[in-house]
Amino acid sequence: LNVDEENLSYVSHLTSTLAAPDESGNLEYVSFDPEDWKRTCLPYLSSREGDTQRVTDFVEIYRKMVERHIGGEDGDGDDSEGDEDDPTKIICDIRFNLAYGGMILLHRTRLKLKRGHRYGLVGQNGVGKTTLMNAINNEKLDGWPTGLRTEYVDSGSNVDLV
Repeated sequence: LNVDEENLSYVSHLTSTLAAPDESGNLEYVSFDPEDWKRTCLPYLSSREGDTQRVTDFVEIYRKMVERHIGGEDGDGDDSEGDEDDPTKIICDIRFNLAYGGMILLHRTRLKLKRGHRYGLVGQNGVGKTTLMNAINNEKLDGWPTGLRTEYVDSGSNVDLV
């Protein structure tokens, strides 16, 4: 692309507002909708009449890279939505925030679960493992699929291994 540095800098600033909350944590303008990015970037990056498609493709590649970087996408491309017994079927694909008291534990965190897999949480004390599991167990996690069966055994439970 033939874009001057001033325009590129301005577009970087505009897209940073699309990709992250403001200083107060406001998520109102955060969007990874391709149309929002196209509408925001095209006026500043298209210098000639014939550039529109090339610039649109560039913006889409850039948008996906930023979303993958910020959202922690795995980029495996296997988002099969097939039959109920398909082990690659995604049963949960959400982005959420989690706080405890006044402390933000997880911010714009992506959680993607596939059918037939078992998942566990590992982390240092105090990082929010129990808070996350309680939110899931009590169906208080924004976007958590209703009716999805979970099993939660906290560290204080007496469990007999069979």
